[in-house]
Amino acid sequence: MIDAGTGYKYEWPELVGVNGQHAKAIIEKDDPLVIVRLFPKGFVTFPDFCCNRVVIILDEKGNVSNIPL
Repeated sequence: MIDAGTGYKYEWPELVGVNGQHAKAIIEKDDPLVIVRLFPKGFVTFPDFCCNRVVIILDEKGNVSNIPL
């Protein structure tokens, strides 16, 4: 999905199953204004939305397990 106001993506469903570090690099290339954070599945993250932060949840193999937002 692309934000109409900024022209940058804000959702990356195509990255589910991809290596976390590789996904991080793709997101940072798609939107250089965001900070990408990697967390293991089950890690408690802040429920607040922040337009310049993307959270990637990783499975036990280090792959993206949820749609990065």
